[in-house]
Amino acid sequence: MLIKLKNVNFTYMSNTPLAQRALENVSLSISAGEFVGLIGPTGSGKSTLVQHLNGLLEPLEGEVLIEGKKIGGEISPLLVRQKIGLVFQFPESQLFEETVFKDIAFGLRNLGYPDDEIEGRVRKALAMVGLDYFEFKDRSPFTLSGGEMRRVAIAGVLAMNPSCLVLDEPTSGLDSIGTREIISHLERLNREEGLTIILISHDMDEVAHLASRVIVMNEGKIEFDDSPRRVFSQKSDLLKIGLDIPQFTSLLFMLKEGGLDVPLALFELNEVKNAIVSALERRFS
Repeated sequence: MLIKLKNVNFTYMSNTPLAQRALENVSLSISAGEFVGLIGPTGSGKSTLVQHLNGLLEPLEGEVLIEGKKIGGEISPLLVRQKIGLVFQFPESQLFEETVFKDIAFGLRNLGYPDDEIEGRVRKALAMVGLDYFEFKDRSPFTLSGGEMRRVAIAGVLAMNPSCLVLDEPTSGLDSIGTREIISHLERLNREEGLTIILISHDMDEVAHLASRVIVMNEGKIEFDDSPRRVFSQKSDLLKIGLDIPQFTSLLFMLKEGGLDVPLALFELNEVKNAIVSALERRFS
């Protein structure tokens, strides 16, 4: 098991009048190779949860284990941060070096890696996000498009060879081209490289398309943990806690409520189209 949380509790400013419970008895396991969508309304505990995964926060109660080792006990937070790569929202704001190469190599140099290994890792990381090494290595990060800057920022995390990549709203603020680029590379990293990915997003269509498992958080607790089809079929429960459902699923719900016998929680254009055509053929045959 790559990641395991056991009864994790966390409170900001504990033992003060401003104490605010952020996580309450959270237990979950994530296996290597999974693509997990993590969703929930603002303040539900999503960001707090993922900061526990790489040791940025420590639980007040409970345990967080990486590959069976307890963070802070059997494995140091520094090593955990190499295994669990966390990409914050708008990561391009953290770019600061003169060239793309230097920016991606920054963390590796701080850890004392030799130059030849640094070059190899930077090459591989750029390839993983679909950027040509020779075309981009000497360019200033600040001359790149928004999508390219974000891919360089992600490459800086991938250069550490993490076992898991955690991304907080990775397409936020990007245009449609930049969004498609990020999504396609995340799909490929999971499918071809076998990289475990945890995606925080408010875009339900994005989550439905990418994730094979969806975890819904609300008020510091896990509300649902299941396949996208099962989670997004819980329309009333999701709306009640302030979440939406994917657009195609919403359309199918409307058709179902209008009397058309269609399955719910379909997310791809072709399967939705085929389901509607089949339902119409059954109705008029």
